Formats: sequence, C-alpha cells, structure tokens
Amino acid sequence: MPGLGHWTSQLAKGTLTFEDVVNEFMASDEFINTYGENLSNEDFINLLYSNVLGREPDKNGFENWLEALESGSLRADVLLGFSDSDEQLLTLLYDAAFNRSPDENGIGHWINQLARSDIELEDIVELFIVSEEFQALYGEVQSDDDLIESLYQNTLDRHSDQEGKGHWLGLIASDKMDYAELLVMFAESTEHVDIMLTGNGTLYADGIAL
Repeated sequence: MPGLGHWTSQLAKGTLTFEDVVNEFMASDEFINTYGENLSNEDFINLLYSNVLGREPDKNGFENWLEALESGSLRADVLLGFSDSDEQLLTLLYDAAFNRSPDENGIGHWINQLARSDIELEDIVELFIVSEEFQALYGEVQSDDDLIESLYQNTLDRHSDQEGKGHWLGLIASDKMDYAELLVMFAESTEHVDIMLTGNGTLYADGIAL
C-alpha cells in the first residue's frame, strides 16, 4: 500500500479525490486483514463509531447510518460523513491535545458551542492550548522544537523525522503558523486519521514524514 507521500501528492495534483483514497484504503490488505473481508453493514457502522468517534453508537445515529447503507449509500460515503462531522474533528483534537478520547459531557459541550454562529473550531483549539490539561501534558514552557516533538509522539505515536520537524519549525519561526494552527494540522493529518481508524497506523508504518 502506498505511503502518505503518495496520497498527498495525488490529492494535490487532483489525480485522486479524497473519496478515491477512502475506497483504496478500504480495499487495502491492511484494512481487510484487520477487520475481515465480509463486514456486515452493522459491523461496519460499529467499527466507525468505535475507531472514528471513540464511542458506542447511539440508537438514532446507528439506525440512520444503517438505513443509508441499506438504501444504497456507499460505505466510502458513510466513512466520509463520519470524517467530516464536528464530532470527528473534536475527537481528533482531543487525542492530539490531551492524548485521550473525549468525555461525553466535554464533547457534547463543544459540539453545542460549534452550533453557535459566533464560535469556530479555531476558538476551541485556543482554549484547549491554554487549558491545565494541555499544559500538564506538554509543559507550560516548551521550545518550538520540544512542542513539535511532543506532538509527533502524542499524536502520531512516533518520533519526528528531520524533514517533517524542519518544515514545522520553519513555519513557526516565520510566523506563518501559530501553535493552534499547528495542533489542528497534526490532529487532522491523514497519518493521525489512519492511526485513529486502524488503531496502529498501518498505512504509514514506513516512516514517511507527515
């Protein structure tokens, strides 16, 4: 299975859409070996709730997704629906910022905040960064280098590569990116999504830079 560099290049060139990538991902040996070749619709939905959102399905949500699949929706479209939801974005951010799954009350609060027209995701990220939990995990005062290394280890479960770390350091040093934007980039990266979905990041085990 090609690595992250391949997919990033294809998406940037417009050769593939994200839906194409999802289809190839779901047809990969890694996915099939992990989850089986003949997942029922019910098992597929349970898998998405568990690995994408980090929780058990709620009754209404499960039934809505099941009805969509049984009415002819493609599994790739359902996966994209999960991936584009506010809940999924917040779940990725919780893992990147706090190295844990969101608690029910916490994520419910932030989903409600996002539903308000005057609150944006960037506002929530800023609050995450100044929180006591974030400071306890990453340290109150860290160099740019140390923070980036911590993000690699807490979010991507690996040490940084020289090229990748140099890229992020350059953006911060030139004031083209702040810490909040950096956290979002790590949280929403394809490598992090892969880790959250498969539990082990099998597609990018070759160590290709973020």
